[in-house]
Amino acid sequence: MQGARYLYTQRGGKLLCYGGNTYFVNSRKKQDKARVLWYCSSRKSRNCPASILTLFDRVLGQPPIHTHPPKMSSMYVTEKKIETSP
Repeated sequence: MQGARYLYTQRGGKLLCYGGNTYFVNSRKKQDKARVLWYCSSRKSRNCPASILTLFDRVLGQPPIHTHPPKMSSMYVTEKKIETSP
């Protein structure tokens, strides 16, 4: 994925980080392992409709429009946790 990477939550959940925003997997619409629909992590808290479709770990389409600025501070903390965990 160009410009995108995976992060993991404290509970082992997978997040997609793209364009300064994070996304979670929409498990209800997961059609196969190759094609995955991701929703903005602020979908509920900020009513953000942004979503991304990936196919074989490649982001399809244009970067989505969000209703909020990227959460850079929480991304830094998440990345830091990944770097220091065994």
